[in-house]
Amino acid sequence: MSEFTHQAAPISAKHVPAFIVKKDDNERTHTHRFLDKNGSIQSKEVKMPGGFIVAFPVKGHSIRVKDEAELKRLGFDKIIPLLDVKSDDADEPVSYLPNSVTSSTKGA
Repeated sequence: MSEFTHQAAPISAKHVPAFIVKKDDNERTHTHRFLDKNGSIQSKEVKMPGGFIVAFPVKGHSIRVKDEAELKRLGFDKIIPLLDVKSDDADEPVSYLPNSVTSSTKGA
């Protein structure tokens, strides 16, 4: 009987971006809850722009950012560091990528 090595998932890329920014053009519905004059909890549906989604591929997390001003405040408008996930020092950038999402929204 010959031995086969099976791999459940493909080998991940060696260099991955520290974060990925994507513009969400869809409108979102948010439930705003507040107290009225009598102290009762009230709800109101508010429509909001989609904003941006920032994903962190190394950790597998993502966050939603409401607008470009908040994106800049959080520092996601800068160049994107590439991380070497196979090295012992995975937090140290090996290269950088331009941030195409924020540079494309500057003229809008």
